[in-house]
Amino acid sequence: MSFKKNTVGLTLLALLGKVLSMAYKIPYQNMIGDIGLYVFQQIYPIFAIYMLLHSFVFPAVIANFLNEERYSPGAKAYIKKRLWIFGLAAFAMLFLGNYAIALFMGDVRLAPIIRVTSFFFLLGPSVTYMRGVFQSRPETMKYFGYSVAIEHVFRVAALLGVLFFIKPADDYQMAYYAYLSFLLGTVTSYIYLSLARPNDESQSFLSLKKKPPFIRRSMYLFISAGILIIFALTDSFLVFNALLQSGVEPTRAMQLKGIFERGFPIVQASTFFVTAIVTATLPQLDTAENERQRKTIFGSAIFFTLALAIPASVGLFVTMGSLNSVMFMNDLGSTTLRILTMQVVLYGTIVLTSAIMQKEEKESLILTSVLVGIFSKLVLTTTLTYTFGISGAAISSVISLGIICLINIWALRQMFTVKIVLSIFSILMSSGMMLIGLYFLTPQIMPFLNIDLDARVGNLVILIVQVVIGIVIYAISLSIFILISKLLMSSNPTQDEPNSSEPAEPKRRKKDSRRAVANRGEKKMRLDKYLKVSRLVKRRQVAKEVSDAGKIEVNDKIAKSSTPIKIGDVLTLHYASRTFIVRVTSVVDSTKKQDAAMMYEIVSEHRKEKPEL
Repeated sequence: MSFKKNTVGLTLLALLGKVLSMAYKIPYQNMIGDIGLYVFQQIYPIFAIYMLLHSFVFPAVIANFLNEERYSPGAKAYIKKRLWIFGLAAFAMLFLGNYAIALFMGDVRLAPIIRVTSFFFLLGPSVTYMRGVFQSRPETMKYFGYSVAIEHVFRVAALLGVLFFIKPADDYQMAYYAYLSFLLGTVTSYIYLSLARPNDESQSFLSLKKKPPFIRRSMYLFISAGILIIFALTDSFLVFNALLQSGVEPTRAMQLKGIFERGFPIVQASTFFVTAIVTATLPQLDTAENERQRKTIFGSAIFFTLALAIPASVGLFVTMGSLNSVMFMNDLGSTTLRILTMQVVLYGTIVLTSAIMQKEEKESLILTSVLVGIFSKLVLTTTLTYTFGISGAAISSVISLGIICLINIWALRQMFTVKIVLSIFSILMSSGMMLIGLYFLTPQIMPFLNIDLDARVGNLVILIVQVVIGIVIYAISLSIFILISKLLMSSNPTQDEPNSSEPAEPKRRKKDSRRAVANRGEKKMRLDKYLKVSRLVKRRQVAKEVSDAGKIEVNDKIAKSSTPIKIGDVLTLHYASRTFIVRVTSVVDSTKKQDAAMMYEIVSEHRKEKPEL
């Protein structure tokens, strides 16, 4: 299966998961009420952490690690050990500390529900390892996606069965049975993965020379992709307690927290496209040959992210009253939910920029921005909730996400060009036109619809009309503004080049002259790039990490990824059960697959009699 097909397939499966995650909460709230939704959502961030780690973060890191280490026994044992250490630690913390966690949340009746969620982390390691194996190969990646989809489908089916066939005594017992039923999805996914038989046959028997950064990679991926879940978990501990401190009666505080929780599934469903864009962008950055190409790829990624996120946020802001009534039978808390919709833009930007920052080896800045954002959330939530109620809690989330977003943009400021800025301006102007059009046209059309504005069906009709109007206005406006931007760029083609004090043509001739002088001498190339171009290693990122791990020698000296390679150099590659020695015969920037072997000649190949364990 090709990369594009994999991306499209995983995107559709991600959309299915987001839709299902939002869809089951609608009948849950409709049948149980806002207090019941409060009870369910207080614990949901814990379950969401499990899903993010075991359906996205860990499988992605495992797949990358297995490819790097060629499925060696040492690598597989290392992965499984780390997964079980984490799983058992999380299980013990939740199972034994359930009462203390519930006490900090301000509601000790949540303790049994927390205890149930601990079993997900006990089942997680086996499911996650198999998903990582399937994700490590393009031809088996579909099984990874199917396993996640199966877990979602059976989880929702089990919950709906609880809703319609079990009559619990109260909201807490209902939530207990709901999370207990979720285990069916995990068990079913495990059975499917076992029947699909993931192939992790070892291709290497070299022992690990150093411990890989498994936990560090997972942490960076989690904190960027899971920032909304981290904030939701923070809200579970702080918002309800802050409402009580402000003098709100406990039952009313539960209802308000339940109304506030309506926003989480809406925001999650509205950002389904983010993972697909990041997945498609990162491999392109690996193949970029120069800074100009990297900026072009970054520009396309940020354009598509904002082109979807900004109008989605604006559309949700305008239609929230109708959407709230359609989904939850009333429009309570619509102002708070409108504030929360701003998270769609901020979250999409944060995930994309964090992924690119990790590629740029700016992990410390990622950690700094997230920690500053979490600290801001912790400081602001209680104060703003005490003062403004649940709207204050929403404001604290938006401000904190905004801080993370600004730090990330500052870290990548050199990637922004005039063209990118004009594209973002086009999106903003088009979204503004959509906002104005919706506010102006909706009242004009309402009299012709002849519907009951207080009925659920009536609000659904209004919502559909607003969505159609918004899409049409946005599409037309964006096309016009992009055309204007292109005309501006074509009228001044050098404006996108930094420090362009020289005319474009002389600069090009000067650059070509320097390249010609360099070519007359001895051409050199970084080791990681040479390995990728010659197809000795399929991916440059893998070549970089393998080289830096000390597994490749150049002229009998351990090399790094930045070691310069020239014609005549002898490379020694330590594979699993053999040592492969080649001599460089050609150094070129790119080759066709069938011509790659012409870049080297095989000197020798030694197979090991006994694999090194």
